[in-house]
Amino acid sequence: MEEASGNVFRKSGRGDLLRTRAIRRASDADHRLRLSQFKILKETGRHGMGTQYLAQLRGTQIYYSMKVMDKHQLASQGKLKSAQNEKEILQMLDHPFVQPLYCYFETETSFYAVTDYCPGGINLCSLRELYPGNYFPEDTARFYAAELLIALEYLHQLEGIVYRDLKPENVFIRSDGHIMLMDFSSSVMCTLDPYLVTDCTPCSSNYSSVQKLFRCLPFLPAKICNRLCWRKSAVDCRRKSVREFVAEPRSEGDNLIGSAMDLWTFGVFLYELLFGQMPFKIGHGECRYYYYNAVRESLRFPRIPSVSEEAMDLIKALLEPSSKEMLEMKNVKRHPFFHTISWNRILSITPPFVPPE
Repeated sequence: MEEASGNVFRKSGRGDLLRTRAIRRASDADHRLRLSQFKILKETGRHGMGTQYLAQLRGTQIYYSMKVMDKHQLASQGKLKSAQNEKEILQMLDHPFVQPLYCYFETETSFYAVTDYCPGGINLCSLRELYPGNYFPEDTARFYAAELLIALEYLHQLEGIVYRDLKPENVFIRSDGHIMLMDFSSSVMCTLDPYLVTDCTPCSSNYSSVQKLFRCLPFLPAKICNRLCWRKSAVDCRRKSVREFVAEPRSEGDNLIGSAMDLWTFGVFLYELLFGQMPFKIGHGECRYYYYNAVRESLRFPRIPSVSEEAMDLIKALLEPSSKEMLEMKNVKRHPFFHTISWNRILSITPPFVPPE
C-alpha cells in the first residue's frame, strides 16, 4: 500500500459513532491519519469510479469501506473532475442518511475515500429482489421513501446540492437498518447563493438596490420554480430552513438543472419500489436525470401489485407534466401517502430489514 497521510473529517453526528471515535483516537494532533493505518481485507464491489474494499483500522476491530480510485483510469474516462467534485461534496455533508466521509487520501496514482461499511453491501435494489414480484410492500416502500425524502430535503435546503442520480442502487442499508445515500459523483452544487422561495410577492418595502427580485426559470414538468425568489446569503438561508429552497438553476447543454429534478427522480424511485419496474422506458443502471427534460410516454400503473390511491396520487403529482400543481418538498412530506410517518422520530422507527453482521 502506498504511503500517504490525509485529513480526518470530524464533524459531529456523521456516520457511525464507534467508527467516528476510532478514527479520532487513531489520528494525530493535527487530525491526520496515515493510509498505512488501514488494512485492506477484501474487495466488495466495483463501479464506474473505482473499486470498493472492506478495510480494518489497525489496532481495532472497527471496519470501514474504502473506495480506491485510479487517477489514470479516471482521467482516461473523463471522470477525474467527478471524483474531485464528489470529495468536495462529501466533506461538506453531515447527516445520518447520507454517506459519511471519515478521511481521504491522495497518492501519485490514486485517491482513497474511507466511508461507512454496510454489512453485505445491501442496497434497495438487491433487497427488493428478496421480495416476491421484485417490489416492496407499501409500508416498506413508504419507510425507505420517507428517509430518502429527509436526505433530499437536507441536501437542497441546507447545502444547496442537487443529487441527480437517485435510484435504488445508490441507497444502501446501514447496519442499523436505516438508509445511507451514496455516490455523489453526478451531483452539482449551487454556483451562486441559494434562493429562498416566498409564498407571496414581497411587500414594496422589501425592494432595494441590494436585493434583486427575479423570477426563477421553469423546470418542466415541475412548477415549484415558477415563483418569486429573493437572493439571500448561504448563512441566512440556513437560519431560515423552514422556507422552501430551490437550488441555483444552471444549464448543462440545452437542459436546466435544479432541485425540481430530484423531486421528479424521487417519483421514479417511488414507482420502482412499489411496482418493481420503471414508469418510463429508462434503461437499467442509467441516470434518471437524463430523462428529466426528455419527451416521455404517458404515465401508467400496472394492475399488479395493488397500491393505494394515495401512492398513485403522489407519483402522478411528481411525474406528470399535466399535473395542475407540482408538489413542493414540504408538501410532499404532508401528502396523505406519508400520514403514518413520524418525521421527527423516524430514526426510532423499527426498520423493515436489518442486515446480518
